[in-house]
Amino acid sequence: MGAYLTLSFLYSWVLKHIPVVEVLFVASGFLLRVLGGAAATHVPPSKWFLLVCSLGAVGVAIAKRYTELTNLGAEAIKHRPVMRWYRPAALRLAQIVVGALMIAGYLAWAAGEHPGARTWHLVSALPLAAALVRFGVLTGRRTSAPVEDMLTRDAPMLVCEVSWLALFVAGL
Repeated sequence: MGAYLTLSFLYSWVLKHIPVVEVLFVASGFLLRVLGGAAATHVPPSKWFLLVCSLGAVGVAIAKRYTELTNLGAEAIKHRPVMRWYRPAALRLAQIVVGALMIAGYLAWAAGEHPGARTWHLVSALPLAAALVRFGVLTGRRTSAPVEDMLTRDAPMLVCEVSWLALFVAGL
């Protein structure tokens, strides 16, 4: 708890002004939720799970900065001074690269699964990839909707998520 509070104060005073570091800090907040869930369920997370979740969190944080920059334009810098260091094209490219790395990590995990689960988990990468493409489309639109809402309120996204879950569970 002390480390979390210290990091929060550091973010508020210094880290929020350092490009890339502030995105990673935002992503760490999402990852803390994952770790909290693992602790609450007493299920130790695997290195693959942490890698894929970390990349997903970084992707969401990048998307948050991209949508903020494209929606607010020049006002984004007034709202968040660190935005002067970001460019929409670079953020978009970073989002694509992080998404590709996330799928690669997921496929590497699935390929290492036991034979009975391997096929289901490899196939489950398809709706996961489709969800990432859909997320890219949604974040590419000019909207004031929070990025998190794009993950939970878009019907095609929900279809991808439910499809992934069904295939993943079938492999268990």
